[in-house]
Amino acid sequence: MKKLLAVLTIAALALTATVSIASAHENESHGFIKVKAEQAGGLRLGLNKFQFWGTVNSATSSSLVFNAKAGKHLSDLMGNGQVTVVINSDTKIKGNDEAVLSWADLKAGDKVIVSGSISGTVLTATQVRDLSRPVTRASGKVTAVTDNSITITNGLTGVSQTVTTNADTKVMINGESKTIADIQVGDSGWVKFKNEAGTLIAKFFNLFR
Repeated sequence: MKKLLAVLTIAALALTATVSIASAHENESHGFIKVKAEQAGGLRLGLNKFQFWGTVNSATSSSLVFNAKAGKHLSDLMGNGQVTVVINSDTKIKGNDEAVLSWADLKAGDKVIVSGSISGTVLTATQVRDLSRPVTRASGKVTAVTDNSITITNGLTGVSQTVTTNADTKVMINGESKTIADIQVGDSGWVKFKNEAGTLIAKFFNLFR
């Protein structure tokens, strides 16, 4: 009986030790996975890269000052929540709809997402996306045509956009240069337009049928 009890005691101790080791190993593994995930997040962006979102504060001849709300790799480069970023000829400035913008289009208070590279303490923007710029492109299907306007309706959102056409409006249908008179209800594609004193003037149609 004593031998049986001794054997059972040893077995119980061995089982407890095994569970403890397994638990410790599991915790260690979870910690390792967490660290790897955090490291991977940094590697995806790149240690010499940055990204943040915020608003435009002011501009100089070669840089912009932003009020940064949140971002990556900026903790040592911010002062009072502000970040100064160099803008050069390689910086791509775009609107919310991928429209190409210029330096002059950025206004104080505009909401932006900025990304770029870090060299020492200098931040250089590779891309600035202005989320405050009005949409200048509409896509969908042509649902109405008049002598001086075209209406395009987006099938996913149901939103319709009517634009005014004029002699300067360019048209491409199935990759061929056409005129406004060639546009028909049912054509699909997109139109790029410009807001001129409250009137949406169509600049270019790219359609397919």
